[in-house]
Amino acid sequence: MQMVLPKIMVGTLYSGESEIDQCKSMIQNQIGVQVEHVIISNLPEANAHRELFNLWNTRRSEFEIFIKCDADTVLKDERSLLSIVEFKIKKNFDGLQLRLLDYFSKQQIYGLGIFSNRVVFNKPRKKLYPDRVVDRDKYSILSGNEFSFLEPIGYHCINPHPVQSFRFGLHRELKNQESIIADTARNWLIEKDEPRMWALIGAFHAKDHWRNSINYSDKKFKRIFNSYTISNTSIKNLITRVTEIWPDIKAREN
Repeated sequence: MQMVLPKIMVGTLYSGESEIDQCKSMIQNQIGVQVEHVIISNLPEANAHRELFNLWNTRRSEFEIFIKCDADTVLKDERSLLSIVEFKIKKNFDGLQLRLLDYFSKQQIYGLGIFSNRVVFNKPRKKLYPDRVVDRDKYSILSGNEFSFLEPIGYHCINPHPVQSFRFGLHRELKNQESIIADTARNWLIEKDEPRMWALIGAFHAKDHWRNSINYSDKKFKRIFNSYTISNTSIKNLITRVTEIWPDIKAREN
């Protein structure tokens, strides 16, 4: 008798991220599970989350687990989802956030959301946090270190393009994730790579122009991104800004 494999819905929101083909390929190649990969493309962030969560709420009885895997995320290997299912069987949780190894900061950052089919998502209300839609007091949400053996479960932004990098820095700054920005700056001073440079430009100018979430399609976003040019002078100015904000980084570089 053939074994019935656990069924998973993987939801991805896509807005032009460079890693989408690798994201799709690794999800398609997962072993030991049945995967339905739902991709919502080129919608404003809040609308895309709303469409994805409504779909899950309607169809959740068809699946054991829902996993939100962003288009800039590539799972670690072909057993990543099976390892999550096996852990879910042991712990019977309703929600869990797993960390990814981030290119910019070289930190492990939260990025893969896992939910049981008991979870009903609320309507997104916060523009900057459209994925915070679960009433934590209603469900068994795991936290702590008992699942750290699964991490990093994948890789974040392994090949980001300039606009994607700019928005990364901008969003992290708006969310006040200063340690991620600082580590991005530290890594950029060592490697002088273009993606981290764009991320820092986005971070340094975030609060001059925005208070909430930003969509790639926004005319204002495009206009402001296109107003920046990269030159030797702009790189020197960026180095000065970085070392003024984080003197410890300057000390280490000297």
